[in-house]
Amino acid sequence: MTDGEGGQALELARGEWEDFFDRVNRRIEEGERLEASIEVVGELGDQTEAEHLPLDGITFEEGDDEIAIILGGRGRRYPAVLEHYVEHPRRIWIREDGGEPSLIAIDTGGEGITVVRLRPE
Repeated sequence: MTDGEGGQALELARGEWEDFFDRVNRRIEEGERLEASIEVVGELGDQTEAEHLPLDGITFEEGDDEIAIILGGRGRRYPAVLEHYVEHPRRIWIREDGGEPSLIAIDTGGEGITVVRLRPE
């Protein structure tokens, strides 16, 4: 899969999802600041959910069969928290630039694709 910016994205096997998200969350816990934009691409076109908000965490909840993406919640500038859930994910692609995660694409198998673009804050 190409990521829409000319780069190649790598598909993660389902068994790798939790480890990948744990690595991203660990980086955040260790002080790395990532900014995220979320876009949903589907039959109704592209819809922007959030732009350039601090990423607070991302997890795969296997029991609920969903991915939770948590944005904001950092101090006075971003006091509110936005929670975006992707239900029934089927495939995930990632792109890393220089070892840093820069894109996560989550396919729900017909319901659309959620694209999370990451960059250092």
